[in-house]
Amino acid sequence: MTDYKMEAAKAALKLIEPGQTIGVGAGSTIANLIGLVTAECTFAQSLKFVSSSFITSSLIMSSGLILQAASAVQKLNIYFDGCDQFDTELNALKSGGGIHTNEKIHKLINLDLLNTMVKMIPGVVEHSLFYRMAHKAVIAGKHGTTIILPRYS
Repeated sequence: MTDYKMEAAKAALKLIEPGQTIGVGAGSTIANLIGLVTAECTFAQSLKFVSSSFITSSLIMSSGLILQAASAVQKLNIYFDGCDQFDTELNALKSGGGIHTNEKIHKLINLDLLNTMVKMIPGVVEHSLFYRMAHKAVIAGKHGTTIILPRYS
């Protein structure tokens, strides 16, 4: 049986270039990507990684890669994170019940309005609605691996 998360990580590896500062999320696809960078990337030591995940940060360090604190980085060249579902604009809801919440939110409210409304709540720094943040998605499945771009209505 094909490991689609590994196939997505292999496709993501091809997007990495020497000297980049790379943000990474958490999860098995990201762990696969870190493993591939360590094993197959000839310029791995020229890369710098940033992650908000303690588990991913530990994996980066134990793999001998360079980990930087987010506060020390002014710009990321590329960011990788996994998700199970997103819409045609590549908007994704992350976290536990995100998939079910995603279906409900798309039926109930305009995502642009929701994004703004939630950020306007005093004390809210960020939320799990990844609105118009993704510029590419790597999809792996039984028909191979594809990179798709957002389609805006």
